[in-house]
This record gives sequence, structure tokens and C-alpha cells, in this order.
Amino acid sequence: MTPTFTQSERPIVVLEDGTQIKPKLLVGSDGEKSLTRSQYKIGTSGHSYGQKGLVCTVSCLQPNEIAYQRFLKTGPLALLPLWGTYSSVVWSLPDELCEQLQSLPESKFIEAINSALHNTSDASFIGAVPQIVTGSSFQAPPLIDGVHTRRFSFPLAYSQAEKFAAERLALISDAAHRVHPLAG
Repeated sequence: MTPTFTQSERPIVVLEDGTQIKPKLLVGSDGEKSLTRSQYKIGTSGHSYGQKGLVCTVSCLQPNEIAYQRFLKTGPLALLPLWGTYSSVVWSLPDELCEQLQSLPESKFIEAINSALHNTSDASFIGAVPQIVTGSSFQAPPLIDGVHTRRFSFPLAYSQAEKFAAERLALISDAAHRVHPLAG
């Protein structure tokens, strides 16, 4: 798809088969390297967080239906339920530590995740969650017993388009702005 346009006319989207579409409004949701944003000559500004996100799919000893997140000095670690005993790991780490974890044998990687999820946190308020939330039924994360995908990493960065809208254009999602995936 290649959008072409003039400021006073509707944008023209040309599909691979040559079909032309002339929408009243073009919504750019084509990612952080948005061709749509580029075609409209909208710049971005931002910065690197100096970290990478390490992601993979793991299995746990028991089914997991709860999303867990630990805030560590190295960055947040999330265990997000998928189905049954499978969960997704998203771990924010300094570049060098991320590379070390990616290169570990599977058994050592599993040991590192379980240690990070279950040991007393290096952020003092996390260890006190059951006492702070009166009457809570805090449940510890399940133990991880296997890794089922390649350990993939990607750089974490912040970026924002100079503007989110232009003549007959609205930018959304990563085309408009990109934030840390565990910043929420």
C-alpha cells in the first residue's frame, strides 16, 4: 500500500493490485516506522530507554490466570497468562543483561525467571503488598518449567509524532507514539 496525496484532495491509497482507494479520512496505524506518517512528512522525536524487552512463551507447573508484574532495579518483569499453563514473559532489561539472559541455556534461563519472580523484590514496597492490601488474597506467581519459543528482544524507546492529525489524516497506535510496554 502506498498512500499518495495532495493537501486539498482526498488521500489516494494504491493497493498492490493497483486498486485505488480515496478515503475521506486516512488512519495511519502502520507502526513505529509508519509509511503513512512519512508520506505526510510528519517527523518524530524521542529517546531510547537504554533497555531491551525480552519476550518468550513459557509454561508453568500449574495453570496461570493472573497477570503478574515485578518492578526490579533492572526493569519490570511481567508474566502474562495466555492459555492453560502457558504464559508470556516480557522482561525489561539493560542491553547487556538482556544479551546474557538470551544466551543462557534453557534451564539457567528458567532459574533466572523463577528467581526474579519469587525472591524478595529489590523494591521494598513490592515485598509488602500482602500487608498493604488489607484482606487481599495475594497469590504468588506460578513456577515456570519450560520455554516454548525463541527468546526474542527488541529495543525499548519512546517516540512521538510531531502531530497526530493532518489534512484528512489521523495517526494512532505506534504510528502516533511509542511508549515503554510496561510503563502502565
